[in-house]
Amino acid sequence: MRLSLLLPREPFPVIFEQTLSRFLVSWTGRPYEIHWRPKRPLSASPCRSGEFWLVNIYLNAIFVPRADPAIFGPIKQEFSRSLVWWRRWPQRLYVDLATSPLTAKWLAHAGVSLTPALPRAETLLIVAGNHKIRLLDYGEKTVYAIRKSGFPATFMEREIEVRRQAEELGLPVPRIKTVAADGAWISEEYVSGAPINRLQDPAQSRAAFAEAHQALKVLHRHTWGEVDANQYVDHLMTVAHNHIEANALITPGNKRLFIQTLDSLVARIKALLPAGGDRFPTVLAHGDFQPANILVDADRLWLIDWEYAGRRQAAYDLLTFVLQSRRTQGLSGRLQNLITQGIPDDGLWPDFSCYGNGWRDSRRRLCYGSLFLLEELALRLEENNNPSFVQLDKGLNILRQEISHCL
Repeated sequence: MRLSLLLPREPFPVIFEQTLSRFLVSWTGRPYEIHWRPKRPLSASPCRSGEFWLVNIYLNAIFVPRADPAIFGPIKQEFSRSLVWWRRWPQRLYVDLATSPLTAKWLAHAGVSLTPALPRAETLLIVAGNHKIRLLDYGEKTVYAIRKSGFPATFMEREIEVRRQAEELGLPVPRIKTVAADGAWISEEYVSGAPINRLQDPAQSRAAFAEAHQALKVLHRHTWGEVDANQYVDHLMTVAHNHIEANALITPGNKRLFIQTLDSLVARIKALLPAGGDRFPTVLAHGDFQPANILVDADRLWLIDWEYAGRRQAAYDLLTFVLQSRRTQGLSGRLQNLITQGIPDDGLWPDFSCYGNGWRDSRRRLCYGSLFLLEELALRLEENNNPSFVQLDKGLNILRQEISHCL
């Protein structure tokens, strides 16, 4: 999630100062003084013993003005090629100017003063994220993923658990090098590549998706387990209900709407289950299987960003990708098409039957699709039940509306 989206949702400047201060003491063994400067840093200069960093909220990057151009590889691979054809050359030009030592400060939106100066700061890049802040050390080929101050530890704990299993099974996952004693940060292998939705060749993108999905199927096979359908649905309903009630940012009126939507969705799923009950296949899922999290470099592929990992229905990862569920607007229409038309038989998508019986039956697809909406709602409600937030993600209310369209 880019800084331009994080800033309205949370007091990111304070979170950044606290998170980086805590990490640097742990990493270097000495205290650092960090201050976020909200003004455009055109005339900023470092203090005698410190350094001034530039903040670009659209590139989601924090770096020193004299940064080594090589550190911007991940930024350029992600942002240089727009998904909209007519924006491509202006966006490429903007990225080039915003990372150039001659013009970066003119396009920066804020700054950070850091005292004392970090050694080798020109080889470091700081990237904001949904639950973590990453420090990319290009020189040491290491990434430090740091849980944001005040954020719950559950997302990182689940990520570490699933990634370790994925590593043991040989999945293309950046290797975890170190886990801090308090679990507040990890160090991992430095990887860089282009997200598959930024590749120019559609055939290369489809091949990368197929390879990534085959890798995830290895994890799914090794963690496969059936659960009682009614118990699983009741568990998700309880989780979602508790997060609705506990979230102070959801108004009483909206809480009633969320609970009505939740109850209707659960009733829909239970009505679709056989009278004698049913069992759902579940797996440890990546949780955020989307094009942006599949990276391709010259000779290999990487699966990144496992912070939504957890046990879910077996087809959850594939549904996340096929339904483009991280693009919440229009989700109901895409799901309805999947339910009524089934999986397109065009050779582009894998066979869903490997994730359980009934995918060729529209009633079963309706059941699995409705369960997917319940899993998504529980996840998004958990994420938004964060005491550090000052504003809900816009996508949460959109998701509730999209679910209502499906009922």
